[in-house]
Amino acid sequence: KNCGGVLTAVCRNSGIYVYDGSDWVQKNGDISDSNFFGIAESQGTLFVSTFTNIYKSENMGESWQQIKSISESDMAPHSADGKITRLFFDSNNTMFVQLSSVSGNIRVSYDLGNTFKKPEINKNNAFIKDNNGYGAEPFTVSKNGVLYVSLDGEIYKSADGGKSFYPHSSGISGMRAANFWFNEDTPDDMFICTVDRGAIRTDAENPPCVDYSPMEDSTGIRKDSGSKTCNAVCVDPNNKNSVFAYIGGWNSGYIKYSADGGKTYTSTGITDCTASEMEFANDSVIYSGNYISYDGGASFTPQPCVVSGIAQQSKNIAYGVKKISDTEYHLTRTDDYGRTWQEFTQLNINGYQRFTVDIDDANVIYVGGYTNGYSVYTVQPESGTVTREGFSTNNVFADIAEKYN
Repeated sequence: KNCGGVLTAVCRNSGIYVYDGSDWVQKNGDISDSNFFGIAESQGTLFVSTFTNIYKSENMGESWQQIKSISESDMAPHSADGKITRLFFDSNNTMFVQLSSVSGNIRVSYDLGNTFKKPEINKNNAFIKDNNGYGAEPFTVSKNGVLYVSLDGEIYKSADGGKSFYPHSSGISGMRAANFWFNEDTPDDMFICTVDRGAIRTDAENPPCVDYSPMEDSTGIRKDSGSKTCNAVCVDPNNKNSVFAYIGGWNSGYIKYSADGGKTYTSTGITDCTASEMEFANDSVIYSGNYISYDGGASFTPQPCVVSGIAQQSKNIAYGVKKISDTEYHLTRTDDYGRTWQEFTQLNINGYQRFTVDIDDANVIYVGGYTNGYSVYTVQPESGTVTREGFSTNNVFADIAEKYN
């Protein structure tokens, strides 16, 4: 960073550096901590931050003075693992600090770091009312002095030097999508399944307005191991107000039901579901990961595998994954809506992410994953064999096929 015309840098594990015109010179002084994360200059004074302290130097790094610790009362509240992760000034010499692992993570100083205050976060017009920010997220100041900050992904701005912040985005831009459902009859009607925040359904009568579906009390990013994440929804093709949703952790959660289009939800009694997709196969059959309903959602039958891909032209055909051990998973296939399953033991599909069944040939599936890269499996049900083509690469999470091509 250019600090008063001098090029400076801070590094993890090595400290503070100043460029003298020909080389980088370390300027840690007597600071014992070598992990630095922020550096800024104001009125000829250099400021740096570690995870726990802020220091200043009035002689460009020749000596340092600690001026603030994260343990002091004006930096509270913060969690035990809270850290100072960002430090900068605006054009009025106001210092801003961001903390990680903290709800309400902004601190503002008008006296060069001697004292700090928490700004007022105005949430009356916010999309997510309990959103106070959590973790080190983008924070910047524009040329005209307006500050912009991301709080859990929702953008806020301040035009008064950081005293107060107001929502500055639609709210949808602050959500992280886990899955989608689209109403093909009404394009403005859709569900957005989100990480940590339940689901959103658009207001088809007043696009692009949205309704937030409070499946659970919303929480901070990654809190409770993602247990408020909605991974999938499915909607009754004959009644768009009848909605089933899978919500829970990354590996296991529960199925909920809504009779009012996603505004409120009740439990189905299923609490150990694992699903990346949910889908009505017909009026009565619902694929729901390791469960299938044969009576339109009145009850769910456990399966020996996790349904992961459904043939769109013949929805009696579906593919699943059967866990053999923590490192071995087998491909399975059904052609009778999961009443019986055929297991293919030749290939280990450990690390799989998403399945796509070929539009024209239900015996061909495309699978992305961690360990096998991108695979094209050709299944031969009569002989009980499966062959693989594809390529090995890192972390293919999903693909999609054009529905009619």
